[in-house]
Amino acid sequence: MNASFEELLTAGAESLGCPLTGETVSRLRLYGEEILFWNRSVNLVSVRDLPGLAVRHFLDSLTVLPLLPEGPFALLDLGTGAGLPGIPLKLARNDASLFLVDASRKKISFLRNVIRKLGLSGAQAEQGRVETWVPRNRPRAVFDRVVSRATFPLPLLLERSARFAGERGSIIAMKGKSFSEELKNAAGTLDALHLELSDRRDLVLPFTEEERHLLVFRKHG
Repeated sequence: MNASFEELLTAGAESLGCPLTGETVSRLRLYGEEILFWNRSVNLVSVRDLPGLAVRHFLDSLTVLPLLPEGPFALLDLGTGAGLPGIPLKLARNDASLFLVDASRKKISFLRNVIRKLGLSGAQAEQGRVETWVPRNRPRAVFDRVVSRATFPLPLLLERSARFAGERGSIIAMKGKSFSEELKNAAGTLDALHLELSDRRDLVLPFTEEERHLLVFRKHG
């Protein structure tokens, strides 16, 4: 790609209706540099350069921004891996109280390093399997948004995340073009967990032209 990281990220975010400040772009660059440095020893992402990170990972993560509540809120990123989408969302919305959860000890070490280097107050990374994880120093089911970036099949994501969504909270599943089939497969799970599809946003990602479908689920009854 001929365009710089900053150019790609700025233009892409504007096309998504989520303009970024210069400070946020600079901090996303620092985050990207940490990913590439750690990627030499820890398998975080397949991309090997900053422009690729901007296009393949950061812009995709930022598509969730319009679905976040106004004012301070608690965000849980399940199966976060390299911190996606949680850290880009935190950098764009510093009023988020962010929990990052992943089963990999090495990835959690990376995330704690990023939190420290970027001075991300109100962010923490915890190692654990999603099905058994219990947040430290925080009651269950009090997160305003629970998000996962194409990490689990939809029925499994709903089963594992429903207990963390507060009464007015929601679960955001980031899915690709196979979302319709996943929705069909999740029908029984939705009924069992008293969840409903409350919103759906269909996007084409900048530069890659890939489909992204954001599925929002809330409790009912």
